[in-house]
Amino acid sequence: LGQLRIAYWTQLLEDFQNRNFDLFRNVNPVGAGWRSAGATIAQCNYNLIFAQKELRVELEFATSNIEKNKKLFDFFYARKNEIEHKFGQPLEWLRLDAKKSSRIEFILNTDGHNQDLWQSHIAWHLEHIQKLEQAFKPYMNEAYQVIK
Repeated sequence: LGQLRIAYWTQLLEDFQNRNFDLFRNVNPVGAGWRSAGATIAQCNYNLIFAQKELRVELEFATSNIEKNKKLFDFFYARKNEIEHKFGQPLEWLRLDAKKSSRIEFILNTDGHNQDLWQSHIAWHLEHIQKLEQAFKPYMNEAYQVIK
């Protein structure tokens, strides 16, 4: 499984680099099911998820402080309509009150491990992580002020 993931991330990261998409430029392929890139605010990440039955893109609030994570989630949730309009589709908003982190995600149910689909999976990851970043980026500086 680790080798399969490394192969997928290697292809994905090369593809992103060839398209001059820099968000994941300093990320290496590993055997884990996710890859993360910073989202302006420390310990808040844009994540790509590669699993057997789904692909995901997400924005995760994972600072060491639970109150900050919930404040960030609530800040963005208050702008849900504008963010989803810019993203182009509804997102899953997971405040996760029983956990330290919170996240906002978009999922594609698919056979992630079918290598014949990888080109379309990589294209899906690229399209949706770019949309996610563009939908949230205008609010990042203001969000940072909320938790300073």
